[in-house]
Amino acid sequence: MTATPLDRARASRLLARLVRTQPAPQRYRTATIAAVCMALPMSLAFAAHRPALGAIGGLGSFAALYGRPSPPARDARAVALATLGLAVGFWVCGTAQGRPWLAVAVTGAWATVVTLVCGAFAARPPGMVMPVLVGAVATALPPRDPLPLVAAIAATGLLATLLVWVSACLRDLGSAHAGHPAPDRSPTHGRPRRQPWRPGPLRPPTWQLYAPTLTWAGLRTGAGVALGGVLALAIGAPHPFWAMATAAAILTAGNHATSVNDRALLRGTGTLVGCLVAGAVLAFHPGTAMTVLLLAFFAFATECVVARNYALAMISVTPTATVLASVASPVTVAPWTLAGERLLQTLLGCVGAVAAGQLVTVHWAVEQRLRAVRAVLVAAADLLEEPEPDGPGDRNADILTRRIRHLSLVSERAAGERPAVRNGIAELDAVVRDTNAVADEALRRHREAEKGDHTYAEPLRSLAALLATAESEPPRRDLAAPHRPCTRPELARLTDSVQEWIFTGGGRNPNLGHGLA
Repeated sequence: MTATPLDRARASRLLARLVRTQPAPQRYRTATIAAVCMALPMSLAFAAHRPALGAIGGLGSFAALYGRPSPPARDARAVALATLGLAVGFWVCGTAQGRPWLAVAVTGAWATVVTLVCGAFAARPPGMVMPVLVGAVATALPPRDPLPLVAAIAATGLLATLLVWVSACLRDLGSAHAGHPAPDRSPTHGRPRRQPWRPGPLRPPTWQLYAPTLTWAGLRTGAGVALGGVLALAIGAPHPFWAMATAAAILTAGNHATSVNDRALLRGTGTLVGCLVAGAVLAFHPGTAMTVLLLAFFAFATECVVARNYALAMISVTPTATVLASVASPVTVAPWTLAGERLLQTLLGCVGAVAAGQLVTVHWAVEQRLRAVRAVLVAAADLLEEPEPDGPGDRNADILTRRIRHLSLVSERAAGERPAVRNGIAELDAVVRDTNAVADEALRRHREAEKGDHTYAEPLRSLAALLATAESEPPRRDLAAPHRPCTRPELARLTDSVQEWIFTGGGRNPNLGHGLA
């Protein structure tokens, strides 16, 4: 089949993404910390003739990857929490050592949990991939008491936490002595910086909105990781940990179809190159000192590029994990045989991740987008009834802003699904556009301190209720019309788009659009 110009253009874009780096601050400080935290436990373990303990302890250096240029306390807290995730992941998945099928199930479940936690707390990159990678490595080890190994990972991670905190303090101290106060690196995301806390009404919880999206994302990620492991076991691989780690690396930044397909190619390519590097390193049969230096170099390189291009980072992450697993395992495997096994498991992990990217239905995607639309309409109605600042209006405006952000997130994720799903949700584009226009009008009234308008709020509640009941019963046109004439153009457009979606077949109820006057 001859490639079309569109196919060639897409291939060129993917190739450019493979080598293009994203703008990011210099990370030499945390890269050096990662290298030290890798080399120190390995050197001590080799000196004590316990290389396996040092190799597993070296996994704790991955915690340093979560350091960022930020205030010392925040930076240290992020690395400490990453250390906790690495240690818990090794302990949980290590309970399945020696039982491959159970290991696949446990690692898939762990990937689901870590995805939920990272999504709920907006974890820093590299996100859930490192706890899942460490857990997967644990399943490849022979059965043994996991507590000393968990303690080694925790000790290395705590060392990374201490070094990150000290280096951040020294950085700010140096800035102060130079006459340049340390900049406030707390993220604002385009919003004004938060003022000191004062007693006031409690912010309403938002997890109800995000829970379905995060839950499904976690389940898809866990399914992709587990499927990669199942495929590896199906071809006779004794330890499918690398197939599961590859799937996690692909799914870590999102699991909707379009992005997964691209990342499977990009990160899969990086992993393949990394397998070749690992094979060459093991074929060289490095001595103790060279092994320590190589692992420190790989840790340094990973930290330098992980925020810029994760596909390039996999070129150093792969030999790091492979060499550590080789040192920790008493079973000797020929270097290129091991590299070939990793290459095959990489491909199987890509297949598992891509399959997980297809696990969504049109019905579910439309339902999530409708749910987000209804939440925005209800919040806009609340704000229109009480828009005055310095009172309930501030709280209502905050709720509406977060629900608009959630609607945008749901729409962006749905737009990245497979074509059938994208076509199904595209029918709601007009409803979403007009909903955002109404929300903008409500926020404008809040900013300008206008009085409440019940005649504007009631039609919004009616439209939200209509969208909520459209699936369960045939709609009536009199319910779709607002109780009072539409005096605002954005409300009239929203009413028209909702009616058009429901009464011209956009809804999912088979009765919609039939037998209506």
